[in-house]
Amino acid sequence: MEEATRLGPDQRTQTIRQMSEQTFEVVYAASHEGALHLDDILERRTHIAIETRDAGMEASQRVAELAGEVLRWDDVHCEQEIANYAKMIKADRLATKELIDENAIKTRNSVL
Repeated sequence: MEEATRLGPDQRTQTIRQMSEQTFEVVYAASHEGALHLDDILERRTHIAIETRDAGMEASQRVAELAGEVLRWDDVHCEQEIANYAKMIKADRLATKELIDENAIKTRNSVL
């Protein structure tokens, strides 16, 4: 994956065709856009989090593996990124049930 980002334009085009668009977006986010964490990639760089019903949890393992390959994460780091992301999703979902912003912030912070 990492090598795809170092190819020339013609080679990159051919490689991109062989990869799924989202796979390339994940690799590119980690290699060229400065994404350092799973939540950044799922929520902001690829929008997987807002385009899936589960906020990207099903994809989180594969995305962590892809990003981890570029960012040189070991298995422990990948699992920590996934756990942190799951915690953030839980906090956000609980916070959305609150009717008052102040309570939503308190609820979210209590989970994080």
